Amino acid sequence: MDLKNFGVFCIYTENDEGTLDELVADTLNREYEYTGNVDERELSFRRDSRIRGFKVEREFFRYFFSLLERTYCGSNYVNEGDYAARKKAAESEAREERKRPLLDREMVWKALRLELPEQELNKVCSFEYRLPKDEYYDLGLIIETIHRLMEGRLEVRTFTSWCVVVMRCLEDCMPAKSARLKELYYDIGDYFDGLAFMDEGISEADKRRECLEAIARLKYYDHLISDAKLRRKTPFETDGVITCVAPAFFLNDGKESLVKVCVVDLGRKKINYQFVPECEYDERINFTFLADSEFEALSSEYHKGFSLDGAMTFHYAAQKSKTAK
Repeated sequence: MDLKNFGVFCIYTENDEGTLDELVADTLNREYEYTGNVDERELSFRRDSRIRGFKVEREFFRYFFSLLERTYCGSNYVNEGDYAARKKAAESEAREERKRPLLDREMVWKALRLELPEQELNKVCSFEYRLPKDEYYDLGLIIETIHRLMEGRLEVRTFTSWCVVVMRCLEDCMPAKSARLKELYYDIGDYFDGLAFMDEGISEADKRRECLEAIARLKYYDHLISDAKLRRKTPFETDGVITCVAPAFFLNDGKESLVKVCVVDLGRKKINYQFVPECEYDERINFTFLADSEFEALSSEYHKGFSLDGAMTFHYAAQKSKTAK
């Protein structure tokens, strides 16, 4: 079963105040969003054609909400005021945003290339200024900057400021030609939002591990972007080996983590599953990052004709490539 065919859906129901309550369920990432006091014009499926919406009875809505609270991670929010007031406030905010000064495109590129002094870099980071639209996505430049941090040629403080610039460019300023591309650029920007919180006191070992993971994830995002542009879906493999990774769980009060790994050798029809602690990603390997539910579906996808090979470890793809050469 391809869970991506289901994706995200919402259910909604009338509440005692005469408005609606909405529950959006993300079946891939096992997440939910509950929003109370919603106008029909604000429902998720009205704003996003990729989301299917279903009106349900109040009793079922409450039952399904209680089920998701126990099995998914999520958020709860209740809108204030009425729809007219919220719409008026949003229009006022948009007018104020348009009044903000627009920075020069070349200045933004200089910020991405880290060619600006700190004061000017902070200006591009600041939400007091608007950024012009442009094709800011440049994987080579992004990975080269991460290498600079990893090798000690860039301070963490400067790197985190640069992350904010990348986030702003990709979330808000990319002229995407499809909804899928827009979603991918936004997701990459959101990932850089997380990187922007890197602690200046991070150890060299942790910094290296985080940088290598960032490179691995960005390479996978780039593969998804290429597929989206060509309207295709291809495996992200290394010499015929697919290495899938998904989150598992944390240990030691969150100080340690494990990931689930599935290694698939398409040519040899071999497969292996592992839990890997504190893994360090290898730049020679193309990693496929999956949601937990997608990872579970691998057992069905690679069932017929595949046999177990316990010798295929997390770094198997790089070892096979080296042996082949």
